[in-house]
Amino acid sequence: MPIGVAYRPAIVTTAAAQVDLDGWASGQIPPGVIDGQGTLWLLQNFDGWWAGPLPRTNFAPIPGNHGAFDARAYLDARVLTLEGTAAAVSLSAARRARDILASVCGDPSLTATLVVTEPGQPQRQCVVRRSGETKTKPLDPLHFAWSMLLTAPDPRRYAVALSSQSTGLAQPGAGGLVFPLVFPLTFGTGTSGGAMTLTNTGTLQTWPTWTILGPTTGPIITNLVTGERLVFDPAFPLGAGESVVIDTAAKTVQQAGTNRRNNLFVANWFALNPGTTQVLFSGGSNPAAQLTASWRDAWT
Repeated sequence: MPIGVAYRPAIVTTAAAQVDLDGWASGQIPPGVIDGQGTLWLLQNFDGWWAGPLPRTNFAPIPGNHGAFDARAYLDARVLTLEGTAAAVSLSAARRARDILASVCGDPSLTATLVVTEPGQPQRQCVVRRSGETKTKPLDPLHFAWSMLLTAPDPRRYAVALSSQSTGLAQPGAGGLVFPLVFPLTFGTGTSGGAMTLTNTGTLQTWPTWTILGPTTGPIITNLVTGERLVFDPAFPLGAGESVVIDTAAKTVQQAGTNRRNNLFVANWFALNPGTTQVLFSGGSNPAAQLTASWRDAWT
């Protein structure tokens, strides 16, 4: 059940640079953010958002030689510290504002989406959980300082806008050699369609979701840059109007709520690296079949 309006008053004014979290918002100076109870929320420190998260490395010494074995490295979770001040219009509003702040991500078992708006950048977001004490300190009866500690298990900063692109199946082309032979020779057009170029404008790889719409049998998704493939059982059918959803981040394959992971014979899970990735959709030739890629650009 959502928190009532008394503890989630509407945001009346916005700022060019602000954060929105769990129905609450705060903005940088100038001008801050004012909520429906007249409280002015100012964000004065936002540590961890623009920093690169700590790398998680694993070096093992090489016996009898200089140096170390270099294992694969990853990024740790992103830790965010938010600090600011609040100015209320009355003593009761000041006390209510402190309750409002305490309730932001108040259940540590739940996550919330932190949305960041800043000049010159697309709106970006990450999913966070409160990981420390939320503090308030009165400065005078109507003003108080506040701070909160958040952790984003996935350190990527994702675009709020969801990108998507679709293509039909690769279709055999027309043409071929025509007899009697007349020079110059015409060899036909080969295969057409089925390919698309996906662009991640961020700085870190992002995991796409693939949706395959039938009718088709044994669909295949190929990364033309790396050769990695997602290959279904050649006898796996999708009827007209049926679809299967492949979540590459969660490594799941679902069809109308049913697990179809066992029908994915080759699972070379691949992400979209920064820049462009060329993908081919094949398997069957029905022009009504379609592959849709959905992703959010991601930044370190």
